[in-house]
Amino acid sequence: ACFKGKQWQRLRELMDECPAYSSAVNKCKASGEWERGLELLARMPSPRVNDYNLIMAVCPPRKALELLEEMREKGVEPDVVSYTTAMSKCGWQRALQLLEAMSQNGVRPSVVSYGCAMVACNKGKQFERTLKLFDKIVQPNARCYTAAIIASPWERALQLLNEMKKKGFVPDVVAYGAAISACSKGGQSQRALQLLHDMQRKGIEPNLVVYSAAISACEKTGQWQRALQLLGQTQNPDVIAY
Repeated sequence: ACFKGKQWQRLRELMDECPAYSSAVNKCKASGEWERGLELLARMPSPRVNDYNLIMAVCPPRKALELLEEMREKGVEPDVVSYTTAMSKCGWQRALQLLEAMSQNGVRPSVVSYGCAMVACNKGKQFERTLKLFDKIVQPNARCYTAAIIASPWERALQLLNEMKKKGFVPDVVAYGAAISACSKGGQSQRALQLLHDMQRKGIEPNLVVYSAAISACEKTGQWQRALQLLGQTQNPDVIAY
């Protein structure tokens, strides 16, 4: 009741009387009250790794990294969730450093850890690094496949898309869009249009990014009539036209 009413002073008094810290931290995470969560962590006599993880998940990037360092200083060993959560908030260089630190500290990276590092590398346009990370994963998930498709030239993008399907994953609009974009950049207009047809046949609605990539593929090969047809299918053609 004190938490819902944001009666923080009374909540602190109750916590002094009854050390239900972890429950209070969990509520801070659920409500996004990360600053209150930090305050509760500071008052806990022996915070556990899960308590840190809960607050790291809703902290801004810099604070999440500070908490990771604080854990080590206080003798709380970060686990795979701690590292992965921090990686999800980092740029590519820091994400790769944390991935390496995991192995050095005896924490085995999960497929989610690799996925976070791959996404960070893609955001930093470090596409070769993304693909090197992908090649290290024994059993990639859909997110890893999508990140690898984004980083690939058209030949490998198509290979990964097909492999993704064979493994039982259903490519989403992002995966299809990345493959279409790769084909467009590689001058493979017919392949790009075939992918567009495939995704529409499967009930996956193309977004503006997908239409833009497909239209660009048509323009590069002089298929202006087809480009205009696609432009007419978009809900907001002015966005692509300009």
